[in-house]
This record gives sequence, C-alpha cells and structure tokens, in this order.
Amino acid sequence: MKNFDMPLFSNTCGKLYADTVVFALVNREFILPVEDIKYISLKKSINLSNLLYLALPAAVFILSRLVRDDDTFIKVFLCGIAFAFTVICLVKVQKKYTVRIKMVNGSLKTIHVAKANYNDAQKFIYKATELIKEQRAFANNEAIANRKETQAFSKSVSNIVHH
Repeated sequence: MKNFDMPLFSNTCGKLYADTVVFALVNREFILPVEDIKYISLKKSINLSNLLYLALPAAVFILSRLVRDDDTFIKVFLCGIAFAFTVICLVKVQKKYTVRIKMVNGSLKTIHVAKANYNDAQKFIYKATELIKEQRAFANNEAIANRKETQAFSKSVSNIVHH
C-alpha cells in the first residue's frame, strides 16, 4: 500500500484516511478520494444457479400431489420432507457479498468480498460512511463560511463605492 498519513481506520478491507479511502483487493489496491464518493453500501445477494437446488423439494411436492387421496399419511410425510429440504436449501444457498461504491459523477463501482471478510466489510463500510458524512459536513460548513465572507466583502465594496 502507498504511504499516507496515519490511517483513521484499518482492517482487511482497506484503510481510511482523512481525505482518501484505500480499498484492499486481492492483487492490488483501489484508491479513491472521499469527495468523489457519493455513498458506499454492502449488498448481499444469492447466486441464482444455487436456486436450482430447490428443484428437488419441488419434485417431492409434485410427487405428494400424485399420491391417492386416501393416503393422507404419505402425503403429509412427503410434504414434510419437501418442506425440510426447502428450508435446508434456502439456508445453505451460497451468498455473494459486494461493496457498491456510487461515485459523485454517477458511475458505480463494485468490489466482491469473501464470506470470511463480511464482518470486516460491514465495519469498514460503517466507518467509511461516517467519514463521508464528516467530509460533507466540513465542506458545507466551509462553503457557508466562504459565502458569508464573500457577502461581507461585497457589502464592504458596495459601501466604499457608494461613499
């Protein structure tokens, strides 16, 4: 990583400096100035290919519908097994974690996060969001101060011109 000042926050996902966010990727680093970032979020999604495992419980549900009406015990048993398989498939389905960075210019950058680094990514996103809010508040306060100075200067110039 490049040498900046002392980081405000650091973990396996990257480092936060006063005006820069450094994302730690597997092979390289990704450096963004804080003022270029609109917001950062962490998204959890499911791989659609893993949802094919739900075909097995669906087949058991269909099989239970084909059983004769007077065999209710077998129907209940098959529906119970299908329900259990459905719950197991939904719990065990693999999830993808991505950090979404919305830039001020409208572009969207995504960084994939390993399942093992999910908790670190949550902490990093929380701290980065706080840093972005602080930076915006500081910039707004600075803009207000500059506006007041400009208004005071223009009033003094107009007073000098009128006298």
